[in-house]
Amino acid sequence: MECFRARLLLLAAFCLLFLLPARALSSGSQAGARQFGQDGLALNGGGSQGNGWVSASTTQAGFLANNGSKKGNGALLLQTTSLTETVGVAYLPLVLVPEEPKPPPPTEEELVEQYVMAELNGIRASYGLPPLTIAAELTQAARVHSRDMADNNITSHTGSDGSSPYDRIVAAGYDPWTWGEIIGWGFSNSDAMINWWMHSDPHRSLILSTYVEDFGAGYVSDSGSTYGRYWTVNFGARKTTTNTSQSTNLVACSKALENKDWGTSLLFYNPQTCPN
Repeated sequence: MECFRARLLLLAAFCLLFLLPARALSSGSQAGARQFGQDGLALNGGGSQGNGWVSASTTQAGFLANNGSKKGNGALLLQTTSLTETVGVAYLPLVLVPEEPKPPPPTEEELVEQYVMAELNGIRASYGLPPLTIAAELTQAARVHSRDMADNNITSHTGSDGSSPYDRIVAAGYDPWTWGEIIGWGFSNSDAMINWWMHSDPHRSLILSTYVEDFGAGYVSDSGSTYGRYWTVNFGARKTTTNTSQSTNLVACSKALENKDWGTSLLFYNPQTCPN
């Protein structure tokens, strides 16, 4: 055990010395040491009263280690002779702290969700509008409905449990004063779907609304479902005591476009009249 400790002390002292210019090492007390020249290695046996620490000083380019004894304290002490100033102390055994695990990479469905939201914010920017903030609650509600549509062959805003978009948004923890939902199914990709949205006045009015502040997207790809691909985007603005644009007189706006292969639908409650 003593031999093992001495080897550990030697290894740690050697590593510390690489952090400083190569200088000489001395212990201040070298009784019983075996000296191997200026560039040599000196080992201090220490004896029964050995303190078990390594003292590194800036004198010669040698190396000194005190292997200590049963009374050794197992410390490494690094000093500079010119100022006799202690610059670092390390204690053995060394403890390695494991790195925090990295989050898993996004799934293919999450990448589609991110793409849709980035595209919608890009469209808003082209109209001089501020970006919408991703809300975790709206994302959760959107994912729930997209999964429900795929599992139960639904192409409407009413869930298989009879829930409305408002019900799902509130259940996720979001308290809106205005809200909207756009759904799509069967499109070959997100760009084709967004293109249809922007050519529908009601869909475009929600995407470019100055009333909504947050959104969240949910996407499901399921080859065993009727239409294969399902999108939901929820929009909203939270109730606050400072938002002067809040209104209790909300107008319902809805529009559906569909054929045998794909479709899209919108439901939006806001203060403005729904465009045709």
